Amino acid sequence: MKPSDLQKHQPELPIWQVMAELQALLRRQNRAILLAPPGAGKSSIVPLTLLDELWLAGRRILLLEPRRLAARNLAWRLAELSGQALGDLIGLRTRDETLVGPLTRIEVLTEALLTRRIQADPELPGVGLVIFDEFHERSAHADLGLALARDVQAGLREDLRLLLMSATLDESALASALDAGVVRSAGRSFPVELRYQPVPGRQRLEDAVAATVLATLRQESGSILVFLPGEAEIHRVAERLRAAASTAFSLHPLYGRLDRAAQQAAISPPAPGQRKVVLATAVAETSLTIAGVRVVIDSGLARDAVYNPNAGFGHLQTRRLSLDAADQRAGRAGRLEPGLCIRLWSVDEVLRPLREPEIRCADLSALALQVAAWGSAPAWLETPPAGPWQQALDLLGELGLLDAQGRITRAGRRVSAWGCHPRVGRLLLAGEASDSMGMACDLAALLEADSRALRETDLHLRWLAWRHGGETARRNPGLDRDARRWRRRCGVGDQHQEVDPGRLLAAAFPDRIAQQRGRPGAYLLANGRGAQLAPDDPLLGQPYLVVAQLDGREQGRVRLAARYALADLREQFAAQLESSTVIEFNPRSGLVEARQLTGYRSLILAEQNLPQPDPLALGQALLQGVAQRGLAALPWDGEAALLRGRLRHLHALDARWPDCSDAALEQELEDWLGPRLCGLRKWTQIDSALLARALLNRVDGALRGQLDALAPVSLKLPSGQHRKLDYSAPEGPALSIRMQDMFGLDATPQVAGKPVLLHLLSPAGRPLAVTRDLASFWRNAYPEVRKQMRGRYPKHAWPEQPWVGAGRR
Repeated sequence: MKPSDLQKHQPELPIWQVMAELQALLRRQNRAILLAPPGAGKSSIVPLTLLDELWLAGRRILLLEPRRLAARNLAWRLAELSGQALGDLIGLRTRDETLVGPLTRIEVLTEALLTRRIQADPELPGVGLVIFDEFHERSAHADLGLALARDVQAGLREDLRLLLMSATLDESALASALDAGVVRSAGRSFPVELRYQPVPGRQRLEDAVAATVLATLRQESGSILVFLPGEAEIHRVAERLRAAASTAFSLHPLYGRLDRAAQQAAISPPAPGQRKVVLATAVAETSLTIAGVRVVIDSGLARDAVYNPNAGFGHLQTRRLSLDAADQRAGRAGRLEPGLCIRLWSVDEVLRPLREPEIRCADLSALALQVAAWGSAPAWLETPPAGPWQQALDLLGELGLLDAQGRITRAGRRVSAWGCHPRVGRLLLAGEASDSMGMACDLAALLEADSRALRETDLHLRWLAWRHGGETARRNPGLDRDARRWRRRCGVGDQHQEVDPGRLLAAAFPDRIAQQRGRPGAYLLANGRGAQLAPDDPLLGQPYLVVAQLDGREQGRVRLAARYALADLREQFAAQLESSTVIEFNPRSGLVEARQLTGYRSLILAEQNLPQPDPLALGQALLQGVAQRGLAALPWDGEAALLRGRLRHLHALDARWPDCSDAALEQELEDWLGPRLCGLRKWTQIDSALLARALLNRVDGALRGQLDALAPVSLKLPSGQHRKLDYSAPEGPALSIRMQDMFGLDATPQVAGKPVLLHLLSPAGRPLAVTRDLASFWRNAYPEVRKQMRGRYPKHAWPEQPWVGAGRR
């Protein structure tokens, strides 16, 4: 069909009003943006109309779609409009099918295939135009494909045209970034009434949706399109509606992994006199027209791939959709006549205006591998975030797909050519190396499947359930197709060899080898994160697992794993096992423990006592124990307490003496105490004498000889006896002594020129007076003390002039 005939066939489409403007723009420059609301006809009319442009010169148009379902149906629609069979003028390429012939001029393909095509031949021979349809979805594949295509334009093919088409975009920022012209088209849609009907807090989503569908069938005319976040919700709502289904309406699921017949049944017009209820994921938001739909019921939820940089893995997260997506969903009700959209949330709820580009929140390892294969950073529309990008590079290095310099390896190029996730590719390489490629292809299909609705956590049990027609097969009808696709690409027959999946899975998830720890079901991953099995999981009690899927929580719930043997770990990762010595203080026992460990990353595989540990290391571990417990826990009594007090007194008088305050000792702990702990293993070996020797070592040699003279341990009394001084008080040295022992002294004893603080005691040891001026005490306070004490202690001497001596009793 020629463009002129095409316009006669569908003259009412709004896109015709701007086609001349778009054609003129593409004749002038090689990048353009077309903004056209749903229903304008852009996806079908634009590529067919541009086929006769002179600048295209008979070359092909690549028309990219974000989803296989949209690509398949658009290709069939274009073939129908062209009047030729699919595979002639119009071709289709997805990962599952290829219908392209020598006369094909328009190839409809999924976005990921453009990257593989450019990698295979960067000049894109025979291609004149690349159209990025529904670019507002901003998938990571679209961003990478656009970046590589811009590199091709800049270095090899200035004549290559790029056209971005979308219903909702920030066109000003995009046009500036791309240096592209913009063409805007009006849409063709009928008015849509919006009703807000929040789900009650205690009601399950599937119950609310099913009830709303049944009520709407009674109250409204036309078929109903229901938007749900994923396949699991679709199945649950379908179960609730199936009992009510009758000849009045038919029930159809619609999601990407359905077979073509089921998808076509959902899209096709209902039988005469019958209505249709379509339960769909986000695949129905754009590029599809579902015949007969007049009512949309929107759950308001979307399931997006989200990358958790802290946990080191990506997962699907259900969250509130964006406003632009909500508006596109509502627009599906107004394609053919005035419609109704029932939104299952409050009118007061504020939605984020635009959906977030996938490159900001998804696992970037596949993109990083493709960039490594390209050889240089491409012309990104938006540079990937640095943290997740570095984690992606680290993972590729760990999988052996990049070398130490960040260059792609031979294995990396093979995985890049397969176009799969790097972990899946590494699994396939392991299957090839171990002559178990058939099982590896099966596991690749299982890993790529949407398994959230499946109950088997054990990957081996899931494989058995699939191959024996169990729940896995029923829930994932596309598994056989996906496995055949991998077997074809890897050159493997249809034999179903049964191999323990643990070793294969470990090659793809070396960072998620898990070791049981603590309470039942608790595991430590090799990357240092925690994981948890459900209490009734069949894998409970397994000492080692390889975890393929986790949810997004910090202590992630294991969703898919395989048993793994310690012997396999030791053999498979022998080069990465590390032997280390751990000497550490155990605060509970007060002992230094010395062990020889064999480990794999964060996992301790074996340990044994170290018979002759390094004495220095022992001392360091005991010193760490002192730091943990604090100085107050040390035995500061006897000799250590006295010396510390003497040194504190001298430091207060002269800064040349060492500071023995808590702060100073803590700061210099290793210098003064460390050498004394060498070879010690027990806390109890740290006694007062050891502390005193350690403190004495802090005194400079020139000062050490003056210590006893300036801060004596004891004082000599008139009786010839010696009494120990107390240096514990911050005010200076003190002496607690019976008053009779001081008779014969007229002046207060001094230490380093400072009078000692005297605590004068009764014969029974009770306090009588505290003074630094003994002479004043004798003459002023003593007479009153003498008067009171003579009667109480008549057998003891109480002389009138105690400074002279004891006198007579």
